[in-house]
Amino acid sequence: MKTVYVSLTVLLVIAMIGMPMANHGPFGADVAQAQVSVPSDIAVQLTTLRQTDNVRYTITIINPSDRPLPGLTTLVELPSSANLVQALETEGFSHFLGALPHARGQNLYWSANFGAGDYVDAFIFTLDAPVDSAIGVNLKWAGDQPGQVEFWGLPAVLAANQVDSDLALSAAGTGDSLVPVGATGVLVGVAQGQVQDGTKIHFRVMDPSEDPTDSGDLWWCSAVEVTGLPAGAQITVLVPLREPLPPGAPVALFTRQTGGDWVPMAAQGIVTFDGQHVAYAHLGG
Repeated sequence: MKTVYVSLTVLLVIAMIGMPMANHGPFGADVAQAQVSVPSDIAVQLTTLRQTDNVRYTITIINPSDRPLPGLTTLVELPSSANLVQALETEGFSHFLGALPHARGQNLYWSANFGAGDYVDAFIFTLDAPVDSAIGVNLKWAGDQPGQVEFWGLPAVLAANQVDSDLALSAAGTGDSLVPVGATGVLVGVAQGQVQDGTKIHFRVMDPSEDPTDSGDLWWCSAVEVTGLPAGAQITVLVPLREPLPPGAPVALFTRQTGGDWVPMAAQGIVTFDGQHVAYAHLGG
């Protein structure tokens, strides 16, 4: 059995890791729509994660050229079936301006400013249940390279309201796909030949009450316990974040030893393009 904790510290937040939009497929939950601003290469995604007591919607901005986004405004148009639970903001970067009714539902408004090289925080809101019709997203920014992205989308809902589940694997692996582990929100990718036919792995998403104590400035953003992966085998694991983080942000990994001590790992994880998961390579044994 191996348990991995993922932590994010402000000391690691240095510069945006840019990745081509074409590579987003293997990393993250289903995307309602990914739109690219023309002529810039900035892309916007809308994704959904069903949690135990609500449904988390996340709008992430992928900014591979690290261009500044001053005077950024975000408008989200919700359908009448939506019941807003909360909208989040990031101190010093984004501000939630409020919600106003409109003829078809309600609009959510944010303002934000991001400099060149800043991690671009996600715009997050939670509803009490998934919506059954499209959500409108409109982002505009000013500066020397102004732009706009506008689209409508209805994201597929990834269930993440189950604590633990088993995953049966075969020697064929999962191909180019990531497979969900029950309704835990965990996604797994396995290359051919990593495990034998009939291998069963157990995953448990750990509660914040189990976090290591006396961890200083570290924030434990995700934790998962994996049991049954054979020694020498390696799988790719995407674990739901407790709160969305900027796409491409590196995260420090820790593993729990037999005696209960937590030690840092040499490898790092990375936040997926949807901002909802952290991805890392998990070794068996």
